[in-house]
Amino acid sequence: MKTKIIKGSGRKDLAKKFKDLGLNTGVEVGVRWGEYSQILCEQNPKLSLRAVDPYNVVYADFRSKREGDKRQKKYLEHALERLKPFNCEVVVKTSLDAVRDVPYESIDFVYIDGSHEFDYVMCDIIEWGKRVKKGGIISGHDYYNFRRAGVVRAVDAYAEDHKVQKIYLTDERTPSWWFTRKW
Repeated sequence: MKTKIIKGSGRKDLAKKFKDLGLNTGVEVGVRWGEYSQILCEQNPKLSLRAVDPYNVVYADFRSKREGDKRQKKYLEHALERLKPFNCEVVVKTSLDAVRDVPYESIDFVYIDGSHEFDYVMCDIIEWGKRVKKGGIISGHDYYNFRRAGVVRAVDAYAEDHKVQKIYLTDERTPSWWFTRKW
């Protein structure tokens, strides 16, 4: 398994790639302010997006502990307002609760940007990956090593186990990652 950086690319380019590939049903896991959900929707007016975030402190990860429920409520209010003009359903559930409502192989892509600890990332990739159609894209944010994060280890372990030949990365400080589901 290899990684390939797409020179000069960023998350907005990835959203455009989804549109260019005709990926019109998607899920973003971990929405916070709704900034990337908005980018996904603006890049593809045909997109039907589920934006999944629990908007409360449910995970015992470092980020949730320091933010608190009051701040989470502000994130939700902002995301709802920001995403109102689009075909975007904001789903206020944990990732693993929300995934139960989505049939296997029914979405074109998933973009994972929830909790960044290894166990949570791995669970999200495993469960949401099953919901992506064969030929669709499994993707996410923050493919780099930083304190208490397990994104790189989780993505690499999953890719190795599923014989993914290449993981693509955006060319930015906090890269996004993606690969095509072929199995």
